[in-house]
Amino acid sequence: MATSQARKNRRRRKAGAAVAVGATAALMAGTMTAPPAHADIFPLSIGSIGDALPPGAIAACDAGDAEVSNGLLDSSADCTGASPWLFSSVADAILGIVAPDIAGLVSVGGLNGALATSGAEIDLGNLFAANLTLPGKATIGGSGYSTAITLLGGESTAKADYLLAGAVAVAAAGGIANAESLFGVSVASAIGRPATQILGLGSPRVENSANAKSLPFGIAIANSSLTLGEAAAGLVSNVHQYRASTVALGGITAAYRSLDGSSGAVCTAAYGEARVHEQTLDDSGAVESSKRTHSCTSVLFIFQKQQNEDQHGGYVVYAIKNPLDIGLVSPFGDNIADLVSEVGGGILDLGPLNDVLAGKFVPEFKSDLIRVVMTDSGPQVETDLFEWISGIINSISSSTSTQALVANPTAMSLSLDEQTTQPVIDDEAGGGDVLNKAAAPGEGVTETHPMIVNDAPPPSVTPDVVRPNDPPEIVVPEPDPTPPVTVTGGDTDTDTDTTPKADATPSTDAAPTTDTTTTMDTTTSTGTGTGAGSGE
Repeated sequence: MATSQARKNRRRRKAGAAVAVGATAALMAGTMTAPPAHADIFPLSIGSIGDALPPGAIAACDAGDAEVSNGLLDSSADCTGASPWLFSSVADAILGIVAPDIAGLVSVGGLNGALATSGAEIDLGNLFAANLTLPGKATIGGSGYSTAITLLGGESTAKADYLLAGAVAVAAAGGIANAESLFGVSVASAIGRPATQILGLGSPRVENSANAKSLPFGIAIANSSLTLGEAAAGLVSNVHQYRASTVALGGITAAYRSLDGSSGAVCTAAYGEARVHEQTLDDSGAVESSKRTHSCTSVLFIFQKQQNEDQHGGYVVYAIKNPLDIGLVSPFGDNIADLVSEVGGGILDLGPLNDVLAGKFVPEFKSDLIRVVMTDSGPQVETDLFEWISGIINSISSSTSTQALVANPTAMSLSLDEQTTQPVIDDEAGGGDVLNKAAAPGEGVTETHPMIVNDAPPPSVTPDVVRPNDPPEIVVPEPDPTPPVTVTGGDTDTDTDTTPKADATPSTDAAPTTDTTTTMDTTTSTGTGTGAGSGE
């Protein structure tokens, strides 16, 4: 009995404590101000976007949520096969330190979800089976980081197995994107075209597809889309449909047919595959024919098999790639990346980093050490090695010449194909060379040296400015036409420039000399006097 009573008392005390706690919580709730209605929206997550919009506008869910569907607009989002990424909190904390403003708007973990919207199309090819809706579907799965987004119809599926894996799939306007990752990263994007078909005029639905699969330590990227011109041409006729697929193990691969029309297959991986196909559709949307436009397979990075319709005549090529000749390409369009890089470089010039930020981040071997082209007439062995070496030498030579011209700007004015000779005159009377002075007939020119100068018009120089490379000009006075004046004796009070002649030196055997003759210039005054000769 005592034991039973003690148990009852403990139960009463626990119940009393619970009531006290509940009352205190109710009292505090009554005194506190309710948070604003939008406080739970930020940071955004894919699931919260669906909750914030009117019911039925989109279908959205976060990892681990149940499937959400919209029967009216025929869209659905399925997150049941995915679990929240374990490192989401760590990634959000890092984002909060690096970019706190962005972290306040959206979270990394919030993008681990699926979102889908449906689209519209006009498919009246068969009046008994008319279709005006383009369904949208998005699905994610796995314990890694996965995101699937479908806009205006189409289908996207992203599956990331295990923690260290990421998969992103984006589809739009009827495209089909599938990204699957196993200890790697996969990105797939596909943009299609809704049907615009009325009684046989126009184009059926174009379902461009992109499939990317990454294996351990691999990055696989697939992109498939129409150009704007092709999308417009579908109003009156059928257009092509494109399919891109890629696999990467221990490296990076890309298969792309981009919005700007550029296409290619890149395999820079320990093992990789990439394919791009062009398909022709009939009026019902069925595939009539398919051809492979670009493909590659790599083993240990440099051993590759390639076949591109715009290279080597479209034949199969077995090559050993040059590992020292690497370029960067954009799987989302080289022309678009060049435009973005040019615009961005005008704002903030970061050099080669501008291209990377613009989307050129996939490395590609540009030349071959040796290749075998399987032509119809038999194998042909070719190489790009000598051309590559020649390009390096020319680049070094050009760089050296540029540095030399910058270091010596005066050499830039000389041109080897525009040269002539002009005389340079030695003026003995002035004791030096007078430059840039033509020799007139009758002048005492003792020596003429050829000098190479430029025929191009000389730069305009102000007459008062002396060019740095010219020697100072020597002015030679003209001789005075006044006849020489004889001066007796050496006693004169004027500034004279007298030069005694060599025979005026006194001699013991000669008679005394009473006069000395000098030649004075126009500034000398004339005087006469009587004095003793030098022999006295």
